[in-house]
Amino acid sequence: MAKPKTPKKPLQPALPEQNLQAAQQRELPLFDGFFSADKNESRTFEIFDALPKYVYAKVRKAKDLTPITKTITLRRRNESGKQEELQVQVTLSAAVIKGQDGTGQAIYPGAREELVERAIRKLAVQQVVNTGLHTVPQSGAQIIRVSFTLYQLRKELTSQGHGFKVVELKEALEVLNKATVNLACSKDRTLHGISSAVFSNYTYVYDEDDDSGQSSKVSVDYHPLATQAIINLAFYPINYQRVMSMASPLARWLATRLSHRFRQATKTAFVDGGSYQISLETILSESGIARASRLRDNVATVREALAQMVKENMLHGMRPFQEDLTYASTKGRKKVTDVVWQLFPSRQFAQEIIQGNVEMNQWRNKHQTPKKVLGTSGLETGMLRLS
Repeated sequence: MAKPKTPKKPLQPALPEQNLQAAQQRELPLFDGFFSADKNESRTFEIFDALPKYVYAKVRKAKDLTPITKTITLRRRNESGKQEELQVQVTLSAAVIKGQDGTGQAIYPGAREELVERAIRKLAVQQVVNTGLHTVPQSGAQIIRVSFTLYQLRKELTSQGHGFKVVELKEALEVLNKATVNLACSKDRTLHGISSAVFSNYTYVYDEDDDSGQSSKVSVDYHPLATQAIINLAFYPINYQRVMSMASPLARWLATRLSHRFRQATKTAFVDGGSYQISLETILSESGIARASRLRDNVATVREALAQMVKENMLHGMRPFQEDLTYASTKGRKKVTDVVWQLFPSRQFAQEIIQGNVEMNQWRNKHQTPKKVLGTSGLETGMLRLS
């Protein structure tokens, strides 16, 4: 008679409960603003959601271990209260995991991992899974830990039209834990930075015979910048269901960016010209899509993404966007060098933004959290700060 299979050992040891202050394992008042009773609602995080954490390519296996480096622009207020831009270098290192053939392979987080992270965040916002704030006594660091079963995660993704097998979810979580996102910026000839996985302290109890995921339990800690965004109330509501219904990863990226950064949207934007402007160069620099040999192919990808945003009523049906192309003179067909799009939100999408502003202002006033943390959380005088 064959011996029954035993669950695999945890990938990393969980922090012992005695190392977490029980008094800090509580739902703080700010969590009232983070949680939501609206089943279609999730949250966008300041800074964290601006990071190019995913690679949107058909082949995600890395040819070598050379990391991908991009430079993004973050806006913040300086000490005098004036708006300024900060250049931050973001380096994404691939996760090295064991493939199905038993050999090691390097994989970048991609669309699958993005969907998994979005689903876990939504489950936390909806209080479907256990979400708690902890303080580690030795360092004083605050962490937000989310615990769930693979069944809960799989059920949520399937409900949004993204079906994955249990084995695929296991691999996605491993990639999110092992791939590293490094941020660095310089100030006065000094380099400041932070390096962390999307999910750290990944612990699990897996039963190899559990195809449904019901008895497979997982616990992960949020990225420090995501944790800080929650603690500082540096987040906004977003219509999760509409974002998840779009097949294009770029459409989801654009929708998230528009929702978080265009908080001054109005319901008459398509009439009075109030638009959100973004260039092709910015999209290529800060999103996960690769630069094609012909920029016309990238332009087509963006147009497809915008079409999905129109279909989901995020952009106005009559006037969704204005497109301005820049060409270089050539002997043959004109060569596209850049494109600038002006995006016009739909009335419904604008109303959601307006309502979200009202709700978040109420929470910040209630908890006396200054609005200036938005755009500066984790960044001060050019430094990345986690306190």
